[in-house]
Amino acid sequence: VMTANFLQVQPEPIFDKVIMNPPFHGKTYVKHLEHALKFLRDGGVLLCIMPATAHYDHKTTMGQWYDLPVGSFAEAGTNVPTGFCVVYKRE
Repeated sequence: VMTANFLQVQPEPIFDKVIMNPPFHGKTYVKHLEHALKFLRDGGVLLCIMPATAHYDHKTTMGQWYDLPVGSFAEAGTNVPTGFCVVYKRE
């Protein structure tokens, strides 16, 4: 476990999988998504929960997009439409 600013962590491509839920504020998630890919080995996979606007409005997602059901995070206090993208890092 590491406590740090994720965007300031020096990436090493040592992981087969990265699962993340970046901040949704503005388009901050784009920087997080791009940085997270640097932690993957060739052939690795990234799964990233994102606001639906990333895919439908901003066109900033990568890989395959999947919508999550409406209200998926209502119990956590947010009703933002969400989905996730799955990105495979090419070998």
